[in-house]
Amino acid sequence: MLNFPDNNSDLTPEKPSLTLFDAIFSLITILASTFSGYTTYLGFSYDFPIIPSLIMAIIIGCGLLLVNFRIREDRIKGNSIVSAFIAFSIFFVFSFISNTNAIYTYFLSRDIVGETQVAAWHTFDIGTTKLLGALNQHNASSKATQTKKALDLERTNLQRQITDPENPGMGRKARAHLQQIETILDVQLTELQAPGFSEPLAKHQEYADTLDKLILKTYNDKFKKDGGHSGNILRLIDKIKKLRRYYEDKVYTKKYFSDTTDLMYSDLKSLT
Repeated sequence: MLNFPDNNSDLTPEKPSLTLFDAIFSLITILASTFSGYTTYLGFSYDFPIIPSLIMAIIIGCGLLLVNFRIREDRIKGNSIVSAFIAFSIFFVFSFISNTNAIYTYFLSRDIVGETQVAAWHTFDIGTTKLLGALNQHNASSKATQTKKALDLERTNLQRQITDPENPGMGRKARAHLQQIETILDVQLTELQAPGFSEPLAKHQEYADTLDKLILKTYNDKFKKDGGHSGNILRLIDKIKKLRRYYEDKVYTKKYFSDTTDLMYSDLKSLT
């Protein structure tokens, strides 16, 4: 009796198909192994040269990737996963040691840099505070400082009078403040065309801002931009204050960098 092959498609072995879970598992495994390899490289690079660290990181990253797929394959086929799990444990131990070393070394170096920068800031703070005190006691500096304080007060009053919603414009009180400003500066300011009293408040605000810029420009030309001794002192004071704000912000926001510490000492040395 002849036996014919059974062409029933139901008896034909099905080829394994890629499921959504397989795709997600593969993606997660690749990303996790890549990240583990990268952190392993960081950990080894603190103690070893770049090339050996890179080679070890690639070996561990690829090893973790392949072992994960092997474990999944053995589980699907019902095979023992002991050998694959042992291999995974070996790669994991080396990766864990490297990652722990990276974390420990990073925070240790950060603490050292932070403590050094805080100490540098205290030195900078004390040094610049003494320097500012000495500069402010200087006659030329004191005169300019007193002038600026008086000028700022009159500028505020002038702005308030010009932009007063109840009575805006260059009225009697506003003109009195402007005359006082000219007396403080010992300069006759350029007369600007003031808007009429019936003009919108926005026009008066625009005029007040323009006039204030003229006043500040006149002050700067007289006290800061000259080549005399008082101008040099005021420019130095401004520089010190800007540096103090910059470094103080770095310290209190904990933006610790070794370069900042070096710059602090360098700037303090150049100032003193």
